[in-house]
Amino acid sequence: MDIRFSFALDKNVPTGLQYTAYEQGFIEGTLNIYADKKLFFGEPYVNLAELGIQLGGWLQKIRSGFRENMNYDTIDHNEAIINFIYKGNDNWRIYSIWQVFETHTYITTTALVEAVTYYMQELNKELHEIEYVVSLDEFLK
Repeated sequence: MDIRFSFALDKNVPTGLQYTAYEQGFIEGTLNIYADKKLFFGEPYVNLAELGIQLGGWLQKIRSGFRENMNYDTIDHNEAIINFIYKGNDNWRIYSIWQVFETHTYITTTALVEAVTYYMQELNKELHEIEYVVSLDEFLK
């Protein structure tokens, strides 16, 4: 299965009480995940930096040879929003509580790592462009 992440970062700096959260790494945007060119997941209010950090931690484990599930947990929701579930033989299943459809094929580790890395590189570029307090540099070495 082919997988692709796309996003649109909300670059408007909030004012008032929300500004503290923004300064500490809360920056929202739209996240779309495509499986075989079909929209699998679409959500306009995802903390993209938080997701990037969690994906970065998962990537570090994968690069070290571990095959652990990735669960995108957020303080805003009681259950994981996105999961990469390891199925053995270097194959993964993607799941979301908000998925548009259920996938019936697996994603290889290589394809998943490439898609996640590309997402993180593109997000990191935009975070640097706006001189945001959080970057993903440590995960992209």
